Amino acid sequence: MLIRLPSCLTIDDCVTRLSKFTEEEFEYYDGIQSSDPNHISPEDVIVTTAVNSQLNAGKIRSVHREISSKCDSILAEIPESASLISGDVNEELIENLFREACSVRWVLMPVATKILHRKRRELIPILDNVILTHYVGEKGVGRAQDGNHAPKIGMECLKMFRADLIAAWDDLHKMLVENNFRISEVRALEALIWMEIEPFGSYRT
Repeated sequence: MLIRLPSCLTIDDCVTRLSKFTEEEFEYYDGIQSSDPNHISPEDVIVTTAVNSQLNAGKIRSVHREISSKCDSILAEIPESASLISGDVNEELIENLFREACSVRWVLMPVATKILHRKRRELIPILDNVILTHYVGEKGVGRAQDGNHAPKIGMECLKMFRADLIAAWDDLHKMLVENNFRISEVRALEALIWMEIEPFGSYRT
């Protein structure tokens, strides 16, 4: 399967790539379910080490305690069923969520979204530096290293990702159903973009 995205990216061999990706990584992150959609648990932070959050034991405790205290109340305002594909996305709440998360020490958009994707898998993609670079360029990634600017950069990236998701939705949904991939369309698209452009060629060969 081949998908063409409005962000000027064409991705081919999607089924093979996503198969390799999920076979290697699914059980260590995506396959670990979240116990409470409105509460960030220690497990939600711990499992991000499997997707290169670079949080060590000392950081995990501090990050969990602070991000849960700042973000749980906002999560409660966002329905668990909230979807990035729908027309009623509350951008203000999402930006507030990003702002509170990125005010935590050691947390910028990559770590924030690796935690928050687990809470709203149809709404929040993982926006690591590879994905951010694709959508906002190296200058945007540089600005996102400042916690004050990170939420705005994250929202800018999210809006462009959403346009790609809408364009590719039908193909993504069909691929997930036909191949029994147990991840959301949001996660599938983010993973495919990451595999296409990350510099080391993971899962491309």
